[in-house]
Amino acid sequence: MNTLRIISERPIEDIFSHLSQYESTKLALKLIQRKDKNNRLTPELAEAKAIGVAYCLRNAREYLRQTDVSWTTRLLNGYYGMMALSGALMIADPDNTYTLQDFEGFTKKGHGLSNIDSEAPFPEGQLIYLTKKGLFLEFAAHLGLKLDAFKVKDRPDSTQDLHLIKDKHLTLDNLLACIPELADLYFNVTGKPPKSSPYEMKSPDPRGGPKFGNQSLPDPPEDPNAADAFPLGLCYLLTSPYHQTLEDCKVMQNYFQPLDIIQRTNDGPAIRGYVLGDSEEACLARIPSHQSALVPPSWFDAPFGEVKDMLAVHFLITYHLSIIVRYRPSLWREITEGEYNDYFSLIRQYHQVFSRVVPQLVLERLEGRPVKLIALFNGLQVH
Repeated sequence: MNTLRIISERPIEDIFSHLSQYESTKLALKLIQRKDKNNRLTPELAEAKAIGVAYCLRNAREYLRQTDVSWTTRLLNGYYGMMALSGALMIADPDNTYTLQDFEGFTKKGHGLSNIDSEAPFPEGQLIYLTKKGLFLEFAAHLGLKLDAFKVKDRPDSTQDLHLIKDKHLTLDNLLACIPELADLYFNVTGKPPKSSPYEMKSPDPRGGPKFGNQSLPDPPEDPNAADAFPLGLCYLLTSPYHQTLEDCKVMQNYFQPLDIIQRTNDGPAIRGYVLGDSEEACLARIPSHQSALVPPSWFDAPFGEVKDMLAVHFLITYHLSIIVRYRPSLWREITEGEYNDYFSLIRQYHQVFSRVVPQLVLERLEGRPVKLIALFNGLQVH
């Protein structure tokens, strides 16, 4: 797979420059025809898809490139821009028949998300949850996420009804904790370990038994089935300065469910584990991982255990923030200039991460290939 290399002094501007070429319906049509390798689309449908992709990308740019505006407007625009980007990705997919009219139909069904406040203080008191239908659910299905078990059939009307969304809701803290690019600031603001960690992947030692650097992994479990699979697994080293004790590692194991074995190493605040499977592809399919220009390959705690695509996580966060800035003015004032102003630092940093990372993720999905930014500094390439 060829990598799209972009040499740039201003990475995000050039990412949007590449995205903006597909605001041309002619160029969007060429993109869709390249993606339609099996020629499944009729010329009429391909043309309709091109119109939809061009419109959604132009819409997204108009929302997301407004930088000289208030933070209230930026966060609200972030959600609408995320909606538009999700539409571009769904419409550009040659495996479906979606057009701009279908995307409009999805939005008419609602956000696919709703919200309610509990009696707990911020940030635990503001809850969002999945509804039965709407845009987020269509986007999640497009990404291959299976979320039916978390849809809420009977919406709560008051705090007396919160049992209806027990184990089916998310807080803003839940979501920001799993963004790898925010790990340091999240820990500084909240005092809690983030729910993400960089990792290194190691394959089993072919000379007889799995190795981790110079250390041997523990013996296979007593379970015969697990023992049979053990040599086919993959070894991971997760480095987290926020998990210092074995008890911390047990907590971390709850975050990273795919780890079948987990231990603290003897040479620092790191843990090691094994993911079992009959192939590397099968092992990797179990892992909620993310990598961007800002962080190395990292694990994150997938919301609901199933939202393993970072674009879907960003959709959830931008929705959550849009609710606060639109419908919780007293809370928003406390965040921006009152009791919770430390959290405002985290929200601002999140928006910077979102603005840098999400457009590149979308460009990679549209192009069907990785994008590598090669920075220029005073005319010299910086790798």
